[in-house]
Amino acid sequence: MSKRAKPAPGPLTQEVTAKLRAELGRRRDLTQVGLAAAVDVSPAQLSEILNDKKQIDLDLLDRLCFALSLDFKTTLCEADEKTSTRRISTEWTTPLL
Repeated sequence: MSKRAKPAPGPLTQEVTAKLRAELGRRRDLTQVGLAAAVDVSPAQLSEILNDKKQIDLDLLDRLCFALSLDFKTTLCEADEKTSTRRISTEWTTPLL
């Protein structure tokens, strides 16, 4: 079985990681190594994600938002507003089943 190169993060992911980097930079109480430990990834893996070299999954994004005191939905919507490819709304609701 051949291994394919994984695609580079797209525009939405790049905007999300830019928001994460900006928030981490504002925080004086948390380092990248500390954030990696808080979300249970290696510092190298977190560095690759924050530098747009590796994809991020939703579970990890949720943990990162929580560790940085960011709202998951707001973070995603604000990043989406800066991309030209998609538009999501903070007002979308999901009906209860």
